[in-house]
Amino acid sequence: HVATVRFPGPTDTLLFSLQQPANPPFTLNHEDREVPPDAFAGRVLDANDHPLVGAAISIRDHAPPDFTKAVATTDAAGDFLIPQNLSHSLYLQIDKPGFARNWLITRDLPHGHPFDVHLENTTRLQLDLKRPDGSPAAGAQLTAWAFITPAYMDRNFGPFPIAATADTSGHIDTLLDPRTTELRIADADLFFAHETNIQIPAGKTTAKSLSLSPGIPLHIRFVDSATGKPVPNVKLSLIDRLITFDNAPHPGSERTTGPDGLAEWSSVMPGRREISVNANGYARVLCPQNTTNDTRGTNGLWLDISPALPDLTVRLEKAMRISGTVRDPAGRPVPNATVNIKNLQTGDERYARQTDAAGHFLLQVPATPDPAGTGVTPFYLALMREPGTPILAQSPEFPAAAGTEKSFDLTYPASAPLPPAPATQPATAPTTQAAATVTPELLA
Repeated sequence: HVATVRFPGPTDTLLFSLQQPANPPFTLNHEDREVPPDAFAGRVLDANDHPLVGAAISIRDHAPPDFTKAVATTDAAGDFLIPQNLSHSLYLQIDKPGFARNWLITRDLPHGHPFDVHLENTTRLQLDLKRPDGSPAAGAQLTAWAFITPAYMDRNFGPFPIAATADTSGHIDTLLDPRTTELRIADADLFFAHETNIQIPAGKTTAKSLSLSPGIPLHIRFVDSATGKPVPNVKLSLIDRLITFDNAPHPGSERTTGPDGLAEWSSVMPGRREISVNANGYARVLCPQNTTNDTRGTNGLWLDISPALPDLTVRLEKAMRISGTVRDPAGRPVPNATVNIKNLQTGDERYARQTDAAGHFLLQVPATPDPAGTGVTPFYLALMREPGTPILAQSPEFPAAAGTEKSFDLTYPASAPLPPAPATQPATAPTTQAAATVTPELLA
C-alpha cells in the first residue's frame, strides 16, 4: 500500500510516499470488534494462530523519567486494548515467557482497527564462551541488538536489546529476534567479544563458539582549540544508546579530565563507541584523526575502538555566549518565551532557551557551522511564544566568533498571546537500583 501526500497548488507537488513493508510486523484483524478511534487494539498469537494469554504489553517512549507510557496484559482471547492515542511514543514491546520479545514501531500501527501480531519461539542462539586462557567464561553477559526498519523511515532503527548470562560452563541458550545483527559480550574481568553484521536465520538454532579478548585502553587529552592549553574538568562518559534518543551514560564509565586535560579508560570494548563530552564554556568538539566523529562536532565523539587507535588529542572550541532580556512594550519582563539562534547549521534546535522569571536568557552556541569553519553565515536571534511557533521578533544579524559575547534586548509584541507557564512535573517516588554484580566498566 502506498500513501502519497500532495501539496495543493497550481500543480501537485509530491512530498513523500510510504511503502508498506513486504513482510509487515502485524496483520489487520477483520473481525467485527469495536475499537475506540484513537486506541491500539491488538491480539497476540503464536505461530499456529493460538491466542497467547498473559502477554505483557508496554508502550515506551524515548527516555526516562516516563519511559513507559502505558501497559496492558492480553486476556483469554489474546486481546489487549490501550485506549489513549500514543502514536507519538516510540515503540510497543511484547513480552511472554517462552517466546522471543517482539517490538512494533507505534507509528506503523493502525488506530481504531484491531490487528494481530505473532510471537515466535523457534529462533535460538547458543553460545559457547571461553576466556583468553581457554576456561569457561562463566557469568559473561550477552547483549544482543536487533534493528527494525519502520515503514515511515528509510533506515534501521534501534538497537533493541535482549540480554542473557552465561552459566558456569560458559554456555548461553536464549531465544532471539531474527532481526538481531550485533552481539556484545563481556565478563567481570573486562574480557570482551563483539560480533557485528551477523545473520540469525528465523526458525533455526544458531550455534557459535567465541573467545573473549582483553579490552583496549583508551586515552584522550582535551585542549583549547585556540591556545592549545589542556582543558580540565571536561565530563565524559561512554554512551549506551539503547532505543533512546537521549544520551544514557554507561554506569562506571564516567570520567573527568584533570589539570593535564587527560581522561583514561583501562579497558573498553572494541568497536564503534560514542563518548559524550560536556565542557563548560565550550560548544564544539573538533574531531581528531582516525575517528568516525560526527562532522558537526556537536554530539561528542564517535570512535572506532581498536588496537590501532592511538592516544588522541581532541580540540575544544569555545562557545559564543549570547544573552539578553525579553520585555513587553511596557518594559515588563516576559518569562517562558523561547529564544533561538538562527543560521546555525547544526540541523537541530538544541540551543533554544526559555526566558527566566526576569525575562533573561543565555545561549552558548558553536561559532562555526562546520569543522572547517567555512561558509560562516551571520547569526540572528528569533523570539517565539513556544518552540516551533512563528517568529514574533528578531535581533539584527551579527557575526559569529568563538569565545565572544553578544547581548540583545527583544520586545515581545503586545498583540501576541503570552507564553504558557511550564508544565508542572508530578512528583515521582524514588527508585531503587539493583546492586551491580559486575565491574563498573563492564559492557563499556
